Parts: sequence; structure tokens; C-alpha cells
Amino acid sequence: RGVFHMKSEIGDLGLFPDLFAQAGVAPQGGAVKSDLWLQLDRGKVQVATRIAGESVALKQQEEGARSIVLDRLGLVAAADYRDNGWDFRARDIELRGADQEVLIDRLTGRYGGDRLTLRLADLELGTLSRYLERAGLLPDTARQVLGKLSPEGELETVAFTLENLSGEQDWSLA
Repeated sequence: RGVFHMKSEIGDLGLFPDLFAQAGVAPQGGAVKSDLWLQLDRGKVQVATRIAGESVALKQQEEGARSIVLDRLGLVAAADYRDNGWDFRARDIELRGADQEVLIDRLTGRYGGDRLTLRLADLELGTLSRYLERAGLLPDTARQVLGKLSPEGELETVAFTLENLSGEQDWSLA
């Protein structure tokens, strides 16, 4: 049995492109402070983290992609490895950028094999759609539709599943 704790402060994310290469994004800059705990107990693996960042800029590695700029980000998260997959949960997720603030109270999910499932609670539609639109993260068609619809209100629960991650992807939203 053992517990490992690591505290880090990265002053410029742009100096660490390899950290994000697997996710298909390249860091353009920003500062991040984090705490990471890894616990091993008779084959059981648990990971927990607390992350706070400022002026974080990430860019997808595809041609013509825009940068995602977050003036501030924060979250507390944990994950357990079991049954050949990771069960994870996060709370107090804060994303500020494009003159918007997106707060997500709870996110849970599972990643294993070729499948990713996410569940979010208490998602404010208006704030999220304005952020996505102003940050330039939506294709033109989606941006135009959201601009006309001007969604408002709160979704109590949103579930999203991506299947066959290594091939032709299927997805569902509930």
C-alpha cells in the first residue's frame, strides 16, 4: 500500500507540448497549479487531483483550428481503475473565457476499451452556448443555429457516449 503526492506549478504550458499531444491539442501558453495524489492498495489504483489555471490557451492540432483560451479554469477530480476501465468524477468545474463563465457542479463518467461516457449535472444552456459561440469553438452552422435559438434554462442531467473511439465513431446524447 502506498500514497504518492505531487504538487506542481507550471508557469508556461507552451513549454510542455508532449503533455497534450495524446489529446490532439498543443498548448499555446498559460499557468497551471496542481496537486496529484496516486494511491495503490493491493492492485487497486486511485488518482485524485486539484487543478487551477490562468490564461490557458490550447489549440487543436488540425489545420485552421482556433485556440481555446481560458482566462481561468479550476476543478477537483478523482478516478478509480476497475473492470478494465477508469471511473471518474469531477466537481466544482470552472471555465472562464470569452467574457463567459461556465460552472459545472458535477461530472461523472467512464473510459474503458473503446468507449467514453460522460454525465453532467445542472448544466446552464445559455451560458454554455454563449461561451462556445464567442470562443469560436463551433462550426458555422451550429453557431448560426444556436444564435437563432438562444437557448436558456438548465439541464438537470446530460449523458453523452462516444463508442468505437479507435475507428468510425458513434455517439449518443440523452
